[in-house]
Amino acid sequence: MLRSTRLVLLLLLAIGCLSEDGAVERWEAWLEEHDSCAADDDCALVHPGCPLDCAAAVNASEVEEAEAKAERLIDRYERSGRGCEYECAAEYGVECADGRCTVIWPVG
Repeated sequence: MLRSTRLVLLLLLAIGCLSEDGAVERWEAWLEEHDSCAADDDCALVHPGCPLDCAAAVNASEVEEAEAKAERLIDRYERSGRGCEYECAAEYGVECADGRCTVIWPVG
């Protein structure tokens, strides 16, 4: 009985966790659905953090949702004790290019 309980707990933990690749793939898929624009003013930057990247460009109306999505993905990634850090350049820009919000790496 104890062995089956442990197995169930391990499976539940594994289901709730995300690999780095899984987190990045889900983030990029979400961005593709939320980065449309007609002009530079339609775009805004978010700073999701490791492992999702230093900066991402989204439609300005999606900033709060993007930040919440990034936080959920990072929480799931870190749930199993994983973590990461990297240094990001101080300044980024954003533009609308071909109907998509795009990060300009780094500015200045």
